[in-house]
Amino acid sequence: MSAAIARPGIGDRPTDGGAGSASNRLLRRLGRSSLLIGTSVGAVLLVWWALLAILDVPSYFMPGPGPTLQTLISDRSELASHARVTLLGTGAGVGVATVFAVGLAMVFVSSAHLERALLPLAITFRSIPIVAIAPLVTLIVGRGFATSIVCVTIVCFFPILVNTARGLRAATPEMHELMRVSGATRLQSFRYVRFPVMTPYLFAGLRSAAAVAVLGAMLAEWLTGQQGLGYLLIAAVALRDNELLWSVVIVSSACSLAFFAIMQAVERLFVDWSTGERS
Repeated sequence: MSAAIARPGIGDRPTDGGAGSASNRLLRRLGRSSLLIGTSVGAVLLVWWALLAILDVPSYFMPGPGPTLQTLISDRSELASHARVTLLGTGAGVGVATVFAVGLAMVFVSSAHLERALLPLAITFRSIPIVAIAPLVTLIVGRGFATSIVCVTIVCFFPILVNTARGLRAATPEMHELMRVSGATRLQSFRYVRFPVMTPYLFAGLRSAAAVAVLGAMLAEWLTGQQGLGYLLIAAVALRDNELLWSVVIVSSACSLAFFAIMQAVERLFVDWSTGERS
């Protein structure tokens, strides 16, 4: 392929610092995100305490932040162990969903006939409540870690697919014309035009998926009765342990926020690398 179709600006990428510089930028962004999350959590705890005091809510109905934080500290090992299982299932499910969504989006862009045939099936499948599908998934893959991966894949697949397909079509006609006159193959057009333009859309889909991915994993854990925050939540309900119940709620919310923040940090890092910006 002619050098004329080389990706614009590739020579302007920063080369000094290498992987270490990229890692430092990622750590800085994660640190800022963690600070914002910590501030938000503090504000929520303050509002929580104030509402309980003003409304005089009994402790057996909803415990205050003090006893809940004590449970978070005393049971931190158990909570961390279950959270690790949930996060592993979430990450694996999002990864599988991304691979399938990007692949199907490429098929949609390449063939309008296949898109018209397959898109209604994808919409119908996504419209089925995950609660109805999860028992069937359990029968197929068994009661274990694979169930979490499948459930997370199901809930994350569609938003990633829609955003990715839109991104693959976002390139301007002038870009496609440049590829055509340069004699580029379809694969080269995807590599040098469609994929770079698609990247922000893909991350938008990943951020949308991050908001529901942890819930998908917890639902699978609740149905399978295995390890994870979903299992611990049901156990707390059965034991009528409200402090543990709300501790799980706090940890699961923190996991969702952390997952979202990681997606934002990675997106910003990728944008900095691809555009040559520094921060």
